[in-house]
Amino acid sequence: MLCVAWFLANVVPFFGAAVDLLGASFTPISCWLIPLVLYMRMCWDYPEYSGKKGRPIMWHLEWVAIGLECALAVILMIFGTISAVQTIIQNWQTYGQPFECHCEGIWKTCGCSAEHAGMAEFCPATPSP
Repeated sequence: MLCVAWFLANVVPFFGAAVDLLGASFTPISCWLIPLVLYMRMCWDYPEYSGKKGRPIMWHLEWVAIGLECALAVILMIFGTISAVQTIIQNWQTYGQPFECHCEGIWKTCGCSAEHAGMAEFCPATPSP
């Protein structure tokens, strides 16, 4: 798993933005919409838990809350996905190539930090400003 995570983080130069895109696209579905649909289905299949036999009747306030949660999930999914895609498009030129040495200001001497093991041959040291 560690090797797969390392490979994906290096093959995708915009890994952070890709994670944002996946999170904005799938989190509302998996964390809000699926549980709400499963709850409504459970109320439909097991009406004895709703207090009456036959077709289950949810309280009106509960329907309003479920409707608001579904609407919020859809809005967050749409606008979050749009925002993540716009971020990727705006920063596309700064990401670089896959497996390229990406200096993100993490180390003091940022020429891809030649002091780190194995990096001297790929990233020559440059003095920091």
